[in-house]
Amino acid sequence: MLAANNPARLAHLEPYLFDAVGPHFQATGQLAPEDFWLTLIWKANRAKNHERRRFEKLGECKFEEAVGRIAVALTEAGGLEERLRILMVKWGMKLPTASAVLTVLYPESFTVYDVRVCKQLGRFEEIAKDDFSEGLWGEYRKFVAAVELAAPSGLTLRQKDHYLWGLSLRDQVEADLKAPVPALKPRKKSQKNEGEAAVVSSIEP
Repeated sequence: MLAANNPARLAHLEPYLFDAVGPHFQATGQLAPEDFWLTLIWKANRAKNHERRRFEKLGECKFEEAVGRIAVALTEAGGLEERLRILMVKWGMKLPTASAVLTVLYPESFTVYDVRVCKQLGRFEEIAKDDFSEGLWGEYRKFVAAVELAAPSGLTLRQKDHYLWGLSLRDQVEADLKAPVPALKPRKKSQKNEGEAAVVSSIEP
């Protein structure tokens, strides 16, 4: 882990990934398992163990070895499409997480496929669970192009993703505050409490 001697950097995970992990990978081709794990936490924390189990099953190896093999394969890949193919076909990742990994490692060419951004663009939500194919690659490239066009010029691809994601969050906040406060649902009595009540009622005169 690049932040092993400066753990305070991990308090701001996204800057650490893009300012340290990605540039280090591009310069050396090396990707520490801990930093790959942090990338999974950043994008899909609840699914990280699912990803780990699948890597170990498909690679027939420990997670650490799988990450090393992924780093080598991505470095030796012939192009952008091949890099996405490696993560989705060889290692079974879906587009949202695969694109997040590639965005950290190649931020000038990839952007995170995210439901919030899709909602701002008004399209592309239908490809979220698709397997890799030439058609999916074509749709993902259209998604990247749409991100480029939908955000103000003069921004990097990463900044444009931030802009659209922020618009989505702003819209959600405004909608939340305009809506009435949801009513509290009545609590259901637990079976234990119901049983205790039945015992009490049976012994009352």
